[in-house]
Amino acid sequence: MSELSSRVELRPLTLADEDEFCSLVRASADLHLPWMQLPASQERFREWMHRFDDGTNLGFLIRVRETGVAAGTVNINSVIRGRYQGASLGYAAFAPSAGQGYMTEGLALTLRYAFTELRLHSWRPASSRTTSRPWPWPGASASATKGCRPPISTSTAPGATMNAGR
Repeated sequence: MSELSSRVELRPLTLADEDEFCSLVRASADLHLPWMQLPASQERFREWMHRFDDGTNLGFLIRVRETGVAAGTVNINSVIRGRYQGASLGYAAFAPSAGQGYMTEGLALTLRYAFTELRLHSWRPASSRTTSRPWPWPGASASATKGCRPPISTSTAPGATMNAGR
């Protein structure tokens, strides 16, 4: 899952990540609130991890390749199969690694994975405050994506979901 970036890699979020994840969420509270409310305790983390049990939601950590440190988290949420083949995408940077471009690289890896390995056709930002218009994968076809490439940027509010409509 990490062939596109030399600086980061995408790794599935597991129960073994609990201590590191919760510690980073607590350290990033000023960055995330009020946009994100990620689990900061062991109990809430374990409850939250159940959302990934049925395969319709997938959680990942974006790790800095050089150090192994988690730079952020990204979720592919509400995967819909059949004719739509889409999902929503949410992410949050962790404060110690914020502002270094790791999330931009990690989101590119996530989209590559979603549209190649998972064979999705489109994605929606996880925030209802952005847009309801699905974004097709940039490589799907030139006519389908002309003028509507999804931005891969962390320039929205810190910790907010990807902003596809502005």
